[in-house]
Amino acid sequence: MTGCSTASDRTGHGPSFCVEGCFRRRSCKIRNSDGEEVARITRKKAEAAASSLMLGDDVFSLMIQPNVDCTMIMAFIVVLDRICWRSFTPMICSS
Repeated sequence: MTGCSTASDRTGHGPSFCVEGCFRRRSCKIRNSDGEEVARITRKKAEAAASSLMLGDDVFSLMIQPNVDCTMIMAFIVVLDRICWRSFTPMICSS
């Protein structure tokens, strides 16, 4: 999912953000209106003895640059998550 979204306050002024990469795969960057990276989302990996194991889509790392409004970025991610929603399918079923 690559595209731009604008978030603004009541006066009509506010930051614009652009998502570069694929949010659904949890592999993307969020850039501000100047094109600077303000946040990065990557899937987490569990480090095993010999290799790394990719965890589920709902487990990811979020790195936010200093002096960036963390609440705005989290709100943006919640909205993206609702847009890219997938039904939950457990990987291991217990009986």
